Amino acid sequence: GKSGVDSPQVLSISSSGNSSSTFTTLHAGSPLVRPRHITAAADGTLYITDASAGNTIWKLASSGGPPTALVSGTPFVDIQGIVFANDALYVADTGGPSAGAIYKISLNASPSAPIIALAGSSFLGGAGDQRGTGVSVANGTLFVTGINQPETGTGSDSSLLASFSVPPESTPTWTRAFGSGSMLGGVAASSEGVYGAGTSY
Repeated sequence: GKSGVDSPQVLSISSSGNSSSTFTTLHAGSPLVRPRHITAAADGTLYITDASAGNTIWKLASSGGPPTALVSGTPFVDIQGIVFANDALYVADTGGPSAGAIYKISLNASPSAPIIALAGSSFLGGAGDQRGTGVSVANGTLFVTGINQPETGTGSDSSLLASFSVPPESTPTWTRAFGSGSMLGGVAASSEGVYGAGTSY
């Protein structure tokens, strides 16, 4: 958007080049408020998390047009990362000031798009201690990043990466802690490995 103007947008970006002409705006403005994370389903449909729009997950055709709300509100508190796998969406929620959560939204179930809580506030090791940030799926495994609480913005902050089987159980198969002032905000997984992005102090 323009400098100084808060303009929410969803873009289609060409994978074959990096010039300014290689992207297309699929949608800009309302009803989007502050879209955060995006994933694409097998049929090309896009799903976007927007915590500032009442914790809404928007549905948008890959050809563009107005987005529609798939689900919104309760039980979400502050939705972040989202990924599509096996006809379902997996969503990481920071859970407010302290308690994170992971949700599964089945896209081919009845009633439409039921929200299933896969793991509550203990999903990364201790009740009420983590906030979910990023989520990715590869080779039948769900990977979720989280930030331990409280966040102080100092070297005492730490993050966690948790691995769940798909469909996930309520507890991870393993976790990995990252200290030294780390804050993991995103995760990607492939057959070659797991990759995290964040900051450290």
